[in-house]
Amino acid sequence: MTALIFDTEVNSLDAKEVIELAYVEAEFFEGEIFYGVISTNRYKPSGPFQAGAVAVHGICPQDVVACHDSADAILPPSEYLIAHNVDFDCEVMHIDDRKRICTLAMCRRLWPDFKSHTLSAMFLELFGMSQSNVARLKRAHSADADVEILIDILNRIIGTSEVQSLEELHVLSDLCRIPTHMPFGKHKGTPINEIPPDYVSWLLKQDDVDQYLKQALAQRSEKRVARSEDLFK
Repeated sequence: MTALIFDTEVNSLDAKEVIELAYVEAEFFEGEIFYGVISTNRYKPSGPFQAGAVAVHGICPQDVVACHDSADAILPPSEYLIAHNVDFDCEVMHIDDRKRICTLAMCRRLWPDFKSHTLSAMFLELFGMSQSNVARLKRAHSADADVEILIDILNRIIGTSEVQSLEELHVLSDLCRIPTHMPFGKHKGTPINEIPPDYVSWLLKQDDVDQYLKQALAQRSEKRVARSEDLFK
């Protein structure tokens, strides 16, 4: 079983067309994870660049004039996809048929006391705020540099959690993606098990609620029903 660790840079946060894609193959062998060589390509979007996006990654419209179209960007086959906020990058690449592993979710669950869980902040938290590490981050927000940093963070996640395979990593990611607190709305920040039952019931009927939030809400409802049944035994 193989995974692709990947990162995208986009022309804007509205259209989300890929303008730079970097990826590397990874696989477990006898409990250790091994990586290939990072591949990087740039692409020309059909829509305009936004200043906010360019300010992040530093890629200008003229840098991609001679590149293939964004619509031509593809990832090689793999069973798993790994990224920091993997849903965003999968949306950019229009991929919905592979198992997703989210390092952002795992970082939030494994190190809940960190004030920020962005890729750059996690790197400094885990490896130290040295001059050499800060210098590495000056290249961050190019796709290949982000993949290099993500590999370091993934190694720390694997060492901390002691997972032994890509499937175990996927299971851990899915568990970490189930929220413990309400992420939005009038009950934002409230522990899931303290949200009013009528609000939980209403949310579970909505079609646009994230599947992991629905899992958390459903588990809360199941526990509440179980407690009620216990009272009448």
